[in-house]
Amino acid sequence: MKMKNKLHNLIKKYPIVSSIVIVLGFIVVLKIIKFLLQLCLDGDVLDLCLELVGIALPLVMVFIFGYDYIFRIGDFFKTLKIGMFWIVMQIIALGSVILLRAIEGKPFNWKGPMGIILFVVQLFGIGFREELLFRGIVGNAIGRKYGRDNKGVWFSTIMVALMFGLMHMTNVFAGVKLSSVVIQSIVAVGAGMMLNAVYYRGGSIWALIFIHSLVDFVGLFSTLFEDSVSEIEVINSIELQNLAPFFLCTIVTIILLRKSKIGEAVSFLCEAEPIYKLPIKNVSCAVIQDNGKVFITQRAYGEYKDKWEFPGGKLEVNESFEDAIKREIKEELNTEISINKFLCNVEYDYNDFHLNMNCYLCDIISGNLELIEHEDAKWVKVSELDSIDFLAADTEIIKMLKRVVKIS
Repeated sequence: MKMKNKLHNLIKKYPIVSSIVIVLGFIVVLKIIKFLLQLCLDGDVLDLCLELVGIALPLVMVFIFGYDYIFRIGDFFKTLKIGMFWIVMQIIALGSVILLRAIEGKPFNWKGPMGIILFVVQLFGIGFREELLFRGIVGNAIGRKYGRDNKGVWFSTIMVALMFGLMHMTNVFAGVKLSSVVIQSIVAVGAGMMLNAVYYRGGSIWALIFIHSLVDFVGLFSTLFEDSVSEIEVINSIELQNLAPFFLCTIVTIILLRKSKIGEAVSFLCEAEPIYKLPIKNVSCAVIQDNGKVFITQRAYGEYKDKWEFPGGKLEVNESFEDAIKREIKEELNTEISINKFLCNVEYDYNDFHLNMNCYLCDIISGNLELIEHEDAKWVKVSELDSIDFLAADTEIIKMLKRVVKIS
């Protein structure tokens, strides 16, 4: 358990580098296992074993790196609804493939039982391993580090999609011509952005596995027949005009992450990961600036009475971090604020709860910062903060404040 927590915290601290290492490690290990299996197996049995290994390996990685919570969170039907456009498009595409085959007079001669079994395992396996790897591990690692505001969600979405696309470049080692691999990888970037947008808004990895598997089902449907070509031949047939899905996926991603909906992604990525034994408290706090100073308050009651802190409070049910801080400042200080930018996220274990706190640099719109619930308050320079008796978690905010805010 200690090793699991250490690995998880390392990934949280360096998500991009860790994600690259994880993806490369997955590819290398899979290649080594394939080489070893080829020494004793061949044909459909070899293919089936490789698919089963491809399913098992990312599942093991998810548990080793502490991301097994992905199976317990998110709303399956909400996520399906968010990705409904893509589902409908795949159903239409499948109908088109069947209709075209009928028009061309090609017989529907299905492959034997082993071929059908291999097809089912393959289409589930691709969706399962790629979603666990790129949404379950990489998507959460990068998104929960950087996706704390709208820009961060877009950065995370694009970064994960680029890794997803680059992984497809390895198909060149399977005998696919370079031009086709490049086009396939570009299309994969578009699909990766769209899948990430759906996941960040809905949060259900099972729904993403279903959608991804449906896409693969349509893409590989023609290989179910006796007269079909191999998967490599299908990819080799990709030409420049096949780039159209990239632009379609990009447009869909922009629609999914539009201004009125991107807040759902921010809220999902700001939630504390359900990996802690202590109860989780989601808190939002404001670093209010004015004339080169920041505003701090002193607690008037409770276990931490007389300790200083940056003002804020707990989130209400279905409330975003940004809405919470505006409400809290209005209730506690009778002042309206605007959020300038996201500053940092602080996670801290107190004796009886785990704190997950988002901190924002804020400006005053109206009001005089009236003390309604606090014992005292004052404006101080950042250089004076170290000499004040702050709550333990707030000292982490001070460290970040010194790094990013240029006030003396």
